[in-house]
Amino acid sequence: MKLGTKSCADRRRGELFLWNALTIVVAYGSPDRIASRLDRANQEFEVLRHWEASAAWNASIQINIWNQNELKQVQNEKELWKLHTCTDLEHIVEHLSTNISRDQSRQISLFCRGPKYTPELSRAFEEVQQELYRIYHTSLVCYGDFCEHGEPELARRMEQSRDPQFLLTIWHAWRHRVGPKGKPLYRDMVQIMNQAARRNGYDNVGAAWKEVHDLPKIENEVKRLYDEILPFYQRLHAWVRFRLSKFYGEDLIERLRPLPAHLLGNMWAQSWEAIADLIVPEDLLGSNQDFTLEDVLAISNLSVVDMAKSAEEYFVSMGFQPMTSSFWRYSQLEKPVDPGFPTSCHPSSLDLYNGDDFRIELCGQQTWDTFLTLHHEMGHIQYYMNYHHQPPIFRDGANPSFHESIGDCINYGIQSPAFLKRFGLKSKLEPNVMIGHLLKQALSRIPLIVWSYVVDQWRWDVFSEKVPFTEWNDHWWDLREQIQGVQSPLPRHPDSFDPMAKFHIPDNSPYIPYFFAGFLQVQLYERLCQVEHGSTIDVHQCDLWGAKRAGHVLRSLMSAGQSQPWKRVLMDNLGMASISAQPLLRYYDPLIRWLDEMIERESIPIGW
Repeated sequence: MKLGTKSCADRRRGELFLWNALTIVVAYGSPDRIASRLDRANQEFEVLRHWEASAAWNASIQINIWNQNELKQVQNEKELWKLHTCTDLEHIVEHLSTNISRDQSRQISLFCRGPKYTPELSRAFEEVQQELYRIYHTSLVCYGDFCEHGEPELARRMEQSRDPQFLLTIWHAWRHRVGPKGKPLYRDMVQIMNQAARRNGYDNVGAAWKEVHDLPKIENEVKRLYDEILPFYQRLHAWVRFRLSKFYGEDLIERLRPLPAHLLGNMWAQSWEAIADLIVPEDLLGSNQDFTLEDVLAISNLSVVDMAKSAEEYFVSMGFQPMTSSFWRYSQLEKPVDPGFPTSCHPSSLDLYNGDDFRIELCGQQTWDTFLTLHHEMGHIQYYMNYHHQPPIFRDGANPSFHESIGDCINYGIQSPAFLKRFGLKSKLEPNVMIGHLLKQALSRIPLIVWSYVVDQWRWDVFSEKVPFTEWNDHWWDLREQIQGVQSPLPRHPDSFDPMAKFHIPDNSPYIPYFFAGFLQVQLYERLCQVEHGSTIDVHQCDLWGAKRAGHVLRSLMSAGQSQPWKRVLMDNLGMASISAQPLLRYYDPLIRWLDEMIERESIPIGW
């Protein structure tokens, strides 16, 4: 694995220091000073983003104090640059007598929104955040003959084991290992972020996070979408509880209680697909000749690199560009064998802001989950490549949910029987087998939507200081029970801090984009199928392989980056005015009707 070189970083740092010295100079006499100042800001921003991305890559694949310090330095420098640049831009706007164009106004807003860190606050934030990151990625749980990290080893054990006592041990041990150490640090981080947010006119950092979605009443919108899918989720939840009670017994799975978090096949109970063997009845699986997702890799014998090539081929077939030579040279697709240092195994993609250098970091295996993850992450890469012509400040998704939707929109296509025929499997499923297929998909995708709501509702409540520090963990489980119908299998200790068990909490990454993406990806998929195959297409049989017309529409949407408000991007390219739950409910309608039949037949109680 070749890393970003120090000589390049040093050279870029020298350029950046020179530019920072120039940012305090305001050329008020220049007639096109706002245009030239924004041009310079974009050039500086690109240098910063390259330096930051290189440092972040190194700090992720080699977790050590040197790489963490390098990342802290660049992030501190980035905040100092933002402080100077936005002060400069404010002065220019204040003294400018001519009108500022809409494009220029949007650039200024994007440059300067969010918390405003002083150098002292920035250093304090980076110190705390890097320690949280280190705790998450280097902590080990030892049990029997093994000592393992949370990702991917313990997470994989949670997927594979059906021993309730072992699952309980692993579930508790991971939270005990990271939670108490992370709790006071997270409190410090929240306080620092709130101070910085208030310096830029926000009530708290949660308000700054919400602003990027351009939804003035975002919590109302989240609640509206949740309420629309709640009847579906409640039926899925009831069926899962019914089937788990058959396997584990009613001592562990009570009839009208939330589901125990450790028995859902996932460290965080955010996806239940791993327990499909317990949930999907045999009559929905079909014969050995019918297609099952588990058969795909066994039949094709794809390596992880082969799977990445397959993902690339899918996008190329739609008219997208292939991955660059830098992608194949630098990406880490599998966990290094005995690397001698901790490495992050959380799947991620990165734009190095350095020409054609785009990368994926992944500890992939020969599993269906890796196959889907590669398509998801390559969706991010294709987004990077398609808006690369934009000014650096516009090189991002129309909003964060768009970035999370592209790859998973394609994933709906690769799970269609029509596409999987390419692996030698049936292209047409019997109705009962199609229900089993939809049930497996729902186990993966629907709980994730609801989980995403919980994660950021909890953070919004913490950021707004609605919840006292001593009640943070209790509030976490209150939300999980109320919204998700999932409960802790053990009483929690006063020092417990269970949110810390999930990567996005110590990494300080917003999660609500995944909530909106859960709806948007199906909207995109349905619309692209209609563009390619006509309005009467059965989306369950839609294959986007080779769909050039659909690819053209998708590339147009992606090429806009965040140069326009997201609603305009959606309307201009797809003729849609908002994010809707209806395409998702239409897609899963055969499953919803089947669940209703089973619930009535078996007298299964709904709710918790």
